[in-house]
Amino acid sequence: MEKKYTILMALMGLEIGGAETHVVELSKELHKQGHRIVVASNGGVYVKELTDLGIKHYSVPLNKRKIFKMIESYFMLRDIIKKENIEIVHSHARIPGFICGFLHRTMKFTFVTTAHWVFYTGMGLKYLTNWGQKVVAVSEDIKEYLIDNYKVDNNDIFVTINGIDTDKFSPDTESSRVKEEFNITDERTIVYVSRMDEDRALVARQLIEIAPRLDKR
Repeated sequence: MEKKYTILMALMGLEIGGAETHVVELSKELHKQGHRIVVASNGGVYVKELTDLGIKHYSVPLNKRKIFKMIESYFMLRDIIKKENIEIVHSHARIPGFICGFLHRTMKFTFVTTAHWVFYTGMGLKYLTNWGQKVVAVSEDIKEYLIDNYKVDNNDIFVTINGIDTDKFSPDTESSRVKEEFNITDERTIVYVSRMDEDRALVARQLIEIAPRLDKR
């Protein structure tokens, strides 16, 4: 029988965003598989979706870089790990990873991180980053970034793509309300969704540029 683990997901917050959505979907799937999931974050709109499924959420100021808030988060996470008998800690951002890295020095848990994007490494911030015992990278480019900038061992990096909930995103999904709202009448529609940050917007611009060629095909 496959062993079931008690896993702590540590991230900055649970407002709408790519990494946040990933953590929610990952937590739900692991919960469905029988693992016990606990989430710690500064909170946000996704908290209810988790708690409605019976996934416990702790409010911890993991989005704050101020030293006193980080110390507060350290002791709060320490107490959560002890109380919930956490076996695996999975961090999803720089501040949670930094704090969990300190906890890992004295506590017995497996420490995993996910690199959802690249971090600025100047002004000493490079040394506030802890990638744990194993790290998941969401692309080959980010894997190379980890090796080049943080000297993470190639054997400790696992590349995967972010999955989706195939019940939500499938040909059978009812989309008439969305089509009506955005006045979409074409049968084939490509939708790109992200924050319009400078780096992420590059994908949107490239999609717009190749749209005529896609249409011809």
